[in-house]
This record gives sequence, structure tokens and C-alpha cells, in this order.
Amino acid sequence: MAENLWEIRKRKNMNIKQLAGKVGIPFDTLVAYERGELIPSAHRARLARALFVQVSDIKAQSDPKPPERKATERPAEHKPAERKPDERPVERKPDERPAKQKSAAPPKAKMATMKPARSSQIAHLLQLAAKLDEDETAVANKIGKPLHELTLPEASKWLHEYTTAIMQDNVTRAEKRPLGTRRKRAYLPESVDEFELKYLTAQQQAGNILSFHLLNGEVFHGRIIGFSPYAITIQQEADGAQMMVQKLALAYYSAPPQEANT
Repeated sequence: MAENLWEIRKRKNMNIKQLAGKVGIPFDTLVAYERGELIPSAHRARLARALFVQVSDIKAQSDPKPPERKATERPAEHKPAERKPDERPVERKPDERPAKQKSAAPPKAKMATMKPARSSQIAHLLQLAAKLDEDETAVANKIGKPLHELTLPEASKWLHEYTTAIMQDNVTRAEKRPLGTRRKRAYLPESVDEFELKYLTAQQQAGNILSFHLLNGEVFHGRIIGFSPYAITIQQEADGAQMMVQKLALAYYSAPPQEANT
């Protein structure tokens, strides 16, 4: 059964500004649609793709939103309980206070799962997906939800999934090359060839601590948790925080002599 555009948008936890940026329709136009202006079929198709529904699920003309109810009733005043004539009042010690009920706070682990994914994680995920010829819609369909609804652990999980898929795809392509045409070193700085692929994979599997020296002089130390042709994601040794190092900003990376695979 078809629904109003504003009902579907609210159910998807999106505001009009987010929806306008996603479909490329002006903000004022979407406001007019939600107030009852006829939605052209082309715009309904774009809205359906952005909201992950069928075109037939969106009404061509939305019913106006009902006005929001304002609380007009005043809370009932607290009155002390009436005491019977022969009933003595309950005596309370001077330092005795009624016990307060503690609000049950959610566990820290559960709170961490509710944190939304960082914008840098989503951007990195789209970069990885592009290497497999997947756009944002294809990624969202595979995950089963829009990317802006991903939580922090979910984003980390899918970054690992896509990094693994790219590694396997690179290995498959390398194995299909004719003998004598395989490169030993990269001939383009942004390419991940067989040599770097095998080296980074070995360092990641061994869990070695590498030092990453940036062009601006900064140095970071951590373990590799994923990489692509353009960036390396590391878990910093100091505090365990995840960090994405862009290769264009990277002067070089190195491992201690006892850990290096050369």
C-alpha cells in the first residue's frame, strides 16, 4: 500500500536535507512534495532508489502532515496524602532520606555498538567497493541497509570484507597473467602489485608492528588491519585506535629487522 513521502522518510530516519543531497532534488521541491504537490514519475523513481522502496510504495501526492500536538495539560499538582485523625505520622530520622532509584545505564560494550560509523570509514568503504565495480547502491543492497545507518562495528566488519575481496581479486588477476609478464616492482605509485600485496599480506597476518613515516614528518606505529591500492588502515600501537593512512601522504613504511620479510 502506497505511503506518504514524509512517512517513508521518517521511517528511514532521514531528514529532508539528507534526502535532498542523496537524490539531487532541491530542498524546497521536496518540501512541496511532502505538502501535497504532485511528484513526477522520474522524481518518484529517484526517491524510491534512495529510500530503498518500490516506486509504487510512494504516493504521487502526499497527504499534508498533521500538525504536531503541543502539551497543553498541566501536570497534576502533588498533594500530600490525607491522614486519618487517629493515625500518627511516620517519624523519620534527621539524616534519613528516601532511597533514589538508580537508572540502569547500558553496558559500555552495548553503547559502543550503537555508535554510528565515522564518515572516513564510509568513504574508505566506497573507495574499496569502486575497485570491485560497485557503487553506493550496490554496497547498500549487499549490506541490507543505507550506509548512513551503519554502526561502528558494522563498518569495520565490511571494511575487512571488502579488503579481503580486493586481495583475492588481485591474486586471481596476477595468476592469470602470462609467465614473463608479471612485475617484481610497481611501475605506478598508486598500484598494489604482487610484491607489495604479498608483503603487506604477510605483515598483516603476522601482526607485526610497522612504522609509517609521512611526508610531513609525522610517524605512526601500528599493525595493518586492511589496505587498498590507495590507503592502509592500521591499529595504532599506542592506544589501539584505528587510522587510515593515505599512500599519497606516505613517505615510506618499515618494520624492525627481526620482523621484516625481505
